[in-house]
Amino acid sequence: MRMKNSRESGIELLKIIAMFLIVLYHSSMSVTFMNGGLQVYPIVSGASTDPNVFMLNIFGYFGHLGCTIFFVCSAWFLVESTRVKSKKVVDMLSDVWTVSVLVFFIFFVRDQRVATKDTVINALFPNTLAVNWYITCYLLFYLIHPLLNLIIRNISKRTHLLIVALSIFLYYLVSVIFNSPLFYVTNLVMFMIIYFLIAYMKKYMRGFSENLKANVVLLVVGLIGFLGEFSIMNFLGLQSEAISAELLRFNNNENFFIVMIAVSLFNLFRRMKKIIPVINYISSLTLFIYIIHENTYLAGNIRNKAAAKLINTVPYTNLIPAILLFAAGVFVFAMVVSMVYKLIVKRPANFLTEKIYLGIKNCYLAIEKKIMSIE
Repeated sequence: MRMKNSRESGIELLKIIAMFLIVLYHSSMSVTFMNGGLQVYPIVSGASTDPNVFMLNIFGYFGHLGCTIFFVCSAWFLVESTRVKSKKVVDMLSDVWTVSVLVFFIFFVRDQRVATKDTVINALFPNTLAVNWYITCYLLFYLIHPLLNLIIRNISKRTHLLIVALSIFLYYLVSVIFNSPLFYVTNLVMFMIIYFLIAYMKKYMRGFSENLKANVVLLVVGLIGFLGEFSIMNFLGLQSEAISAELLRFNNNENFFIVMIAVSLFNLFRRMKKIIPVINYISSLTLFIYIIHENTYLAGNIRNKAAAKLINTVPYTNLIPAILLFAAGVFVFAMVVSMVYKLIVKRPANFLTEKIYLGIKNCYLAIEKKIMSIE
């Protein structure tokens, strides 16, 4: 989620928007569902004629939309990559681990009761346990992307199109129709499908990707499809409790309308060629904003307590504007903490982690040499 300041700011601005969508999703969940399952507002997972509930359900899709936008932005550049940059992997692992342990330590100093077996394990192994699922999945994908690029470079245009078409049919159509995770679907598999789609577009559809009118149409179709399927499910849910219980069945990574929205937005924002340092700098903080705003302890204590105060003071009729302002506050808070982390903690933490990595790497190379010498 980090980009160099020399990059054009259109994509960087889109990444900031995507991060706000993710923060908005998590913030809306803090407002509607408090710790312990205490529900402070009407059920938001069922069909309703209440406009606030309708919007809260829409916000529920923003998490997947934001993550998809992030991956599309990364995929466009990774298609041209030929190797894994070990420093990038090590630094991301280091940042996630350092934030997790540091925040846990701060809360532990305040109250030793936070140290249970589960909390300690979660704090020490945030990447392994996928506490932030996107980062764990992205790192796994990043490690295999050179192999995918090798495949992409050596298949024909027709074969490439067949892979994309068949994947969309199986994972975005059949799986959705049967409402079941068929064909061993995982977030990693869905990333691979989007990656092949982006690679095909970049390799064979450059005219389309740069066509303003075509991408506006794609965006409109994606939005109409997304809102249409949700509105239909909401209408049918008002007639049937069984359908109402399935209202959010399309809120997952198999929603192709979300992919259409993400791809079209990427192509549209990519047209912005200016370099605006402040936008690029904020974009460089998005990884930290992501892991900080959704840290178990910060979210469970500071964010949820702030949400509790919010719901005790804001009239229900003003709920949606209040959530938007609350999400903006969470975003700014996480951004400020991210700036402090990047300024003070990141460099020494990454330096130490890279030293550990080099030690592990040297041990592996020694073992590798012995194994390869065996005849």
